[in-house]
Amino acid sequence: MVDQFFPSKFAGSMSTGEIPGEISSKYMPEKCEQMMLLSGPPCCGKTSLLFQFAYNRARESSDSVVFICNKQRMENKLPFLIQGIAPSSDIFNKIQMKYLEDDEGLKKYFAAFHFHETFPTAVIIDDFGEFFHDRNCQERYGNQRGRDLAMVRTLALCRDAIDYVNGKQNLRGTCKLLLSDTHHGDSPRLLFIYKRWLPCIFTIKVHVNGSFLLSKGDSSHAVRRPMSALKEGLTRRPVAATIKLTVPAGQARPAPPVGPALGQYRLNLMAFCKDFNARTQKYKPETPMAVSITAYKDNTFDFTVKSPSVTWYLKKAAGIESGSSKPGHVVSGTITLKHIYEIAKVKQQDPYCQYKSLESICKSIIGTANAMGLKVLKELE
Repeated sequence: MVDQFFPSKFAGSMSTGEIPGEISSKYMPEKCEQMMLLSGPPCCGKTSLLFQFAYNRARESSDSVVFICNKQRMENKLPFLIQGIAPSSDIFNKIQMKYLEDDEGLKKYFAAFHFHETFPTAVIIDDFGEFFHDRNCQERYGNQRGRDLAMVRTLALCRDAIDYVNGKQNLRGTCKLLLSDTHHGDSPRLLFIYKRWLPCIFTIKVHVNGSFLLSKGDSSHAVRRPMSALKEGLTRRPVAATIKLTVPAGQARPAPPVGPALGQYRLNLMAFCKDFNARTQKYKPETPMAVSITAYKDNTFDFTVKSPSVTWYLKKAAGIESGSSKPGHVVSGTITLKHIYEIAKVKQQDPYCQYKSLESICKSIIGTANAMGLKVLKELE
């Protein structure tokens, strides 16, 4: 039902007339409710609605909810939280964030779904279409419509996985699949693909008076969400700044560059240094780590750490200070396939690469080495 996307105070207002549109249980039967798509234009609140859906499912069930998204996109457009929902709520512990980079990660997850000992009460995929890159899909399938083929195959895997879970007789409840995607005007071919695999499609449309309309398909039944009501009901921690630093592994101290950068926003320097050093203790000292710190106006912060760039590792392995100014003509140094393999194993631990195969990471590193003018040998002569 439509009220699954809203907190209880909004859902309750449907029957009182504050938000028009009466939705009954027959409007969306349980079979249709198992697999759904939420489609809408950019910046209309899709991710926030998905997160509210995840919160509602986690609160109503003893099982977990899996929320699949791209980490970088999620950090750039954090979802709103409804007023009254504390970010420290224990319910959020039941929402498992799974970060994937492309459609290969999606296929691997759902292909192994039936091997899981326990199953989530819902699987939610934010910006489903963004996982499919045109060029990669076209090269993989040798077809100009490779992206469509890749989406169809992944949707088939998704539906098979959900049907398998819901077909097991010993399950306590129903596992739901909810996807979101962004549409730019009318996309008949894309909608045709989704309608083939997802029986229930919700669409967000911009109304002439500045409100949003959430409706099921082309049905005349709709729930209107006034913009003013959303602005009052939805909040997120205001961000003061995003700080990007390069800090040696295990050597964060309340001194430059860390001290001045964090001190101007009155952040807890000792807490950051302790946490950073603990996260990076597995790396050799002096290894430059890229840190992205999100400073909030309430003087709290979050941060992410990435291992050094591939070029840094390649220069260390080759023993050079910089790459060739004329790659392909002037050789700047030599490395072996063993070096490539060892670098790939380290980079695979990064959040953006953990679902990529070692082979694909190795190929990417070889391409970077060639661009630096490095000669890749099977073994040192």
